[in-house]
Amino acid sequence: MAARNSLLEFEGNYVRVRYRLPVDFLAKFCYQEDECLYEIDKDGSYLIPRGFTASIADFLLSRGYTLPKTFAGFSLSIPDEIKDRLRDYQVDIVKEALRFLRLQGAATIMMATGAGKTYTVWAIARILLDAGVVKRVFFVAHTIDLIMQAAEWADKWGIPDVSVIYGGLPVVTQRRAIAITSQTLYNLLTTNPMPMVSSPYEIDKKLTDLVNPLVLKREPASVSHLFTDLIIDSWKDEMETYEKYSDTAELDSEDAQKIREAYLKDPNILVIFDETHHVPARTISTIALANPWSFRIGLSATPWRSDMRTLHIYATVGEVIPRIVTSSELIMRGYSVPIFIIGYIRNVSVIRMMRESQEIRDAKMAGEGAKLYQTVKRFLYKQDELRFKALMKIVKEIPKPGIIIAKEIEPAEKINDMLEKAGYKTRLFTGVVKGIVRKEVLDLMRNKQIDFAVTTTIANEGLDIPCLASEILLDGASSLVTPLQRIGRLTRPCEGKKYGVAVDFMDNIFYFRGHAVIRRLLYKFEPTWVFIKTRSSDGVVEALKWIKSLTEKDMAKIISHLLARRHVDIRKIVLGNFYENL
Repeated sequence: MAARNSLLEFEGNYVRVRYRLPVDFLAKFCYQEDECLYEIDKDGSYLIPRGFTASIADFLLSRGYTLPKTFAGFSLSIPDEIKDRLRDYQVDIVKEALRFLRLQGAATIMMATGAGKTYTVWAIARILLDAGVVKRVFFVAHTIDLIMQAAEWADKWGIPDVSVIYGGLPVVTQRRAIAITSQTLYNLLTTNPMPMVSSPYEIDKKLTDLVNPLVLKREPASVSHLFTDLIIDSWKDEMETYEKYSDTAELDSEDAQKIREAYLKDPNILVIFDETHHVPARTISTIALANPWSFRIGLSATPWRSDMRTLHIYATVGEVIPRIVTSSELIMRGYSVPIFIIGYIRNVSVIRMMRESQEIRDAKMAGEGAKLYQTVKRFLYKQDELRFKALMKIVKEIPKPGIIIAKEIEPAEKINDMLEKAGYKTRLFTGVVKGIVRKEVLDLMRNKQIDFAVTTTIANEGLDIPCLASEILLDGASSLVTPLQRIGRLTRPCEGKKYGVAVDFMDNIFYFRGHAVIRRLLYKFEPTWVFIKTRSSDGVVEALKWIKSLTEKDMAKIISHLLARRHVDIRKIVLGNFYENL
C-alpha cells in the first residue's frame, strides 16, 4: 500500500516529506517549541504523522507542485443507492471523508449532535466494504451504550452482522464489523501485545511518549493565566467522566487472541473512533498506531480536548475535513428544532452555606482553598435544599420527556425519589445501572412513556433520543466539550416537538462562577441557540411559559435577529488557527 514519490513517502503511521518546510508551517504540528509531533531525520527529511498529510499536500500545491500519490487508490464516487438515502450535507461529508481517506487514510468528521454522524459514517463503511477497499470495520467507543447504538445503525445500511464485544455476547471475528469499547481494545493491545503488521514502526514512542504529560505540571499551551485553573478543572472533569463510565469487557484468552489478530494482522481495516474527544489521548493513539496501515475515521461534534492535547486526535485519526455541519446550519435549514437555553443564575449565599454546613465553616475559617472548593461542591450538589426546591418548581412547567443531570449517583437517587413521590414517571439512568437496563430506559424515553430520566454525567453525550424535549443541568459542568454535546441532542426533531429547552443551573459563587462563564461562552458557538438569563426559579418558570407561547414564525424571527447580530466563523472559533485556511 505504501506510495512513493520524490516529495512524499508513506511509512505506516507517518508520511516522510522530502521538501524543506518553513518553521512557521511546522509550528502547526507543535504544542510549544520543545514539544512537536514530527521528527527531522538524518537525511534532512521530515517524519510527520500521516493524519497531517492534507495540510502538507495543500502547502505543496501552494508552492506549485503537483499532488503526490495518495495513501490509497479507490474511486470517490458514491453509489446512487447510498446517495439517495443521505441528506445533501451528509453527501458532502461522505465525499470529503472519502477524499481524505484516499489522500491520507484518516479523517476526522465534525458534525453537530443530531446531524446523523453514526448513520453517515456507516454509509462510508458500506462504500469501502462493497468496493473491497477494506475487509473489516472496527467501531470503537467508550461505552457499551454507544457501541450497541452503532450496531443498530449499521443494520440500517445492510451490515447486520456486527459483532458487539461485551460480556456474555458471542465473539465472532469473521464478521465484517466489530463494535468494541476503547478500553477493552486498549487492554487487549497493551497487556498481551501481538507482532505488528509489516512496517518500519511498531507502536511508536514518538507519539505515545508525548501523549500524557500532565497538564497539572504546567500551563496548557496558548491559554492565559486567567483561564488556566478553569482549563485544569475541565480536563479533570472529563477524565473523571471517562474513568467512571468507560466500559470494559472481560474476555477469555481465546476470544482476546481472535480480536487481536483481526485488528493487527490485516492492514485493510477501517477503524471508526466515536466521540474522539472523550477518549484519553494515550488510549486513542495506541489503538490507532497499533495497526500502522489502517484507515481511520474520528467522529465528534466537538473535536478538541480540554487537556489541550487536541493535535494528537488529528495526528492519529486525521485532520478535520473542510465540510463542517453545525447545529445552527441544521436549525436554519429545518433539519433540527430551535433551541432555548435558560441560564438560571443562582446567587449562592456563603453565609447560608456556613450556617448549614459545619464542614464549610471549618474550611472557610482555615483558609484552605482546595478543601473549601470540595466542601462547597458537595453542599451544592448533595445538600442544598433550595436547589432541590427550585428543581421541583421547574419540572411542573418544563416540557416532557426530559433528562435531569445530577453530579453524582447519590443526588440522582434523591431527585428520582422526590419526583416519584410527586407523581412523575421516572427512571434512573446511572453508571451502576446495567447496560441492558439503560437501553430499556432509552427506549421508554424514545416512546414518550416516562416523564424524566434522572441521570449523572454518564448521559453527557452519545444518547440518541429524538423526542427528548428538555434537559435540566444541575451539575455545573466545567468541560470545554460537554455543554455543547448535551444541548446538541435536544435539536433532534420528533413528531409534535416544536423546540428543545435546557435549564442550566449557574451557581454564582467563586469557583463555580468561572465554570458558568465558560459554559456561556461555549453556547455562543452556535449563533442560533437562544440564551435567556434569569436570577430566580420563578423567572425560569415564566421563561418556560413564554417559550411555550411562541409560534414557529416567532421563533424564526428570533433566530434571524440573532444571526444578524452574530456574524461568526464557527470553524475558526472552534478549531483555531490550525484550520484558518479551510
